[in-house]
Amino acid sequence: MQLNKVKNFFQTFWAGILVALIAVGVVYFIYNSFKYKGVSFVVEGPDRVKSGEILNLHLIYNNNSRTTLQGGEIEIKLPKGVISIEEPDKEIVNVYLGEIASKSFEDKLLKVLVTGEPKTTKTIQAVFRYRPKSLTSDFEIPVDYNVLIYGSNFALEVNFPPEVFLDQSFPLELNWNSQSQEILDKYGEIGIKASWPQGFNLVESNPVAAEENNFWPLGVIMPYASGKIRMTGLLFGEAGETKKIIFALGIKRSGEFLPLEKTEAYISLVNNPLEITTLVNGEKNYVADWGETLNVVINFKNNYTTPLRNLNLKTTLNGDVLDFSTLKAPKALFSLRTHTLSWDGTKVEDLYNLNPQDSGSLNFSIKLKEDWPMVSPAQKNPMIEIKTTLESANAPEEAPVAGLPTAVSINNIKINTNCNLEITSYFRDAKSGIANQGQLPLRVDEPTDFTIHFKILNSFNNLNNVQIKTSLPQGVEFTSMIAGNYGDNLPHYDKNNRILTWEVKSVEAGSGYLIQAPELIFQVRVTPQLSQINQAIELIEETTFKATDAFTLQEINKVYPPVLSNKLTDSTVYFFQGIVQP
Repeated sequence: MQLNKVKNFFQTFWAGILVALIAVGVVYFIYNSFKYKGVSFVVEGPDRVKSGEILNLHLIYNNNSRTTLQGGEIEIKLPKGVISIEEPDKEIVNVYLGEIASKSFEDKLLKVLVTGEPKTTKTIQAVFRYRPKSLTSDFEIPVDYNVLIYGSNFALEVNFPPEVFLDQSFPLELNWNSQSQEILDKYGEIGIKASWPQGFNLVESNPVAAEENNFWPLGVIMPYASGKIRMTGLLFGEAGETKKIIFALGIKRSGEFLPLEKTEAYISLVNNPLEITTLVNGEKNYVADWGETLNVVINFKNNYTTPLRNLNLKTTLNGDVLDFSTLKAPKALFSLRTHTLSWDGTKVEDLYNLNPQDSGSLNFSIKLKEDWPMVSPAQKNPMIEIKTTLESANAPEEAPVAGLPTAVSINNIKINTNCNLEITSYFRDAKSGIANQGQLPLRVDEPTDFTIHFKILNSFNNLNNVQIKTSLPQGVEFTSMIAGNYGDNLPHYDKNNRILTWEVKSVEAGSGYLIQAPELIFQVRVTPQLSQINQAIELIEETTFKATDAFTLQEINKVYPPVLSNKLTDSTVYFFQGIVQP
């Protein structure tokens, strides 16, 4: 009887194993059937498209199985530059299908706008998800759809002189047209963006450029519309240089510019026979300090083979930091409204008649303001522009057809930030959160604590790589107690050479004026010696302040005197209390 029980046990055990294996096999069979055979998904559409064209994508799915599918969904990830027509603000588009009947077939249409440069490929990623009614597992069929951009639905053409004189204005004309029957304004702001080379200045344009003189909004572009932008520019550089100007028509959206068409212009620079240079304090690229006097010299020369007559020279001064009450300009007329100096041949002989190879010079001076309170972030990175234009009334035979001989010089003068390390000292300093121990007046061999504050005040330009160093005299110790607005910039104290160093990677413009200044508060403990009776004690020795002006790239070096125990900032401490007593 015991033997039959054992036999029944093994029969039951192996029967259970067999049933489990059959169940796993059935599930595996069904899983593979749905994964590889019963359901299909493809994305169909043209393999080439023009930039600015609306692309019709066919999302085709087929349930050829005998089971209803549930939770059907198609997820489409659109790459940068491809925009859904129905949901233009979404980068991921979801198409919910719900229940999909057995033996059913459907074609979902997705319309997208394609932007980008020619000869680039866009990859659209689509995933078809579903769950068979008889299972709890979800299935996915991923598909990548690639489309090549081979052209554009827009055209740009730029007309320009292949060679231009240095420092002389020249014309540019940009023509655009739409070859599309679509109106694309709802996908972003359509416009033309220019990438100017170094040394280029846009003098004027029609229509007027927006932003930083490099973008022209086109508004609503109707089907097959066209337009024109006329510009006048100036190029500075070296003779023989070739400058490249890029114009791109595209859609501006979410801080990005999506190109639809692009064209380029290559312009060579040649020497201008009418030569002009402007030097500020003897330099072409000068960096100024507050309250400084700018001595400006304008030199000009006629390199034509014929005389120039009745020349007119104008200098426009742009900058809120200039003190116009200090302006000195011999022989010049000054317009306070336009801040323009003018010279002509009635007072300057060289401007009345300038023979070939003759030259002349004019000068003026003006001071920068001593104090310009910082009240707004708009004052950050102050700069002065001195723009000088020289034009002749007659045109020699070798002058360009574009107009009368003209030369222009532009000087951009950057101004150094106004920064300072404010050093203060206290015995009673409850606000700092550090409790100073000891007593006053100072006495021999009796320790007394003080707190030193280092506050970085910085006005107009960011500071980089700030380094502040001071030394502690003998008899003065760093207690390691610190406080203040130092962030992650902890000080470092070297016990061997008694040097305290505080380094701050960056200090923003307006610190201490518009925003809270970086500040380090540290405690020192003084133990007066017998030899110091009737003397004040140095709490810290000289302090050095080093930094780099992030705008002008000028190095800043300042030295501050020692802090004495009888000259504290703390108004509750009298002078005699800082003198050591027996």
